[in-house]
Amino acid sequence: MGTVNLKFIRQRRKQLKINQDEMAALLGFGRGNYSRYETGICSFKAEQLPQLCNILKCSITELYTDGIELKSRKERELLEAFRHINELYKEEEAE
Repeated sequence: MGTVNLKFIRQRRKQLKINQDEMAALLGFGRGNYSRYETGICSFKAEQLPQLCNILKCSITELYTDGIELKSRKERELLEAFRHINELYKEEEAE
């Protein structure tokens, strides 16, 4: 297993307008502890990754890649639209 891309996690959290206190609460630990994970002092455990993906609305693969460096607001909007469509497609398949 590779290394989780902490830069992607931080950027995605900020993009979703989730602060560190909220992220800590969603993951079930204190803000100080969450900060240690996001800065790389501590490592996320494998069993935390699915929950992290749910919160960040991303795939496990995205956690291990450099992510997509979005240069413009339009690129971010297109990616968000794609992710929304992808979620709708997954829901439809589940029915």
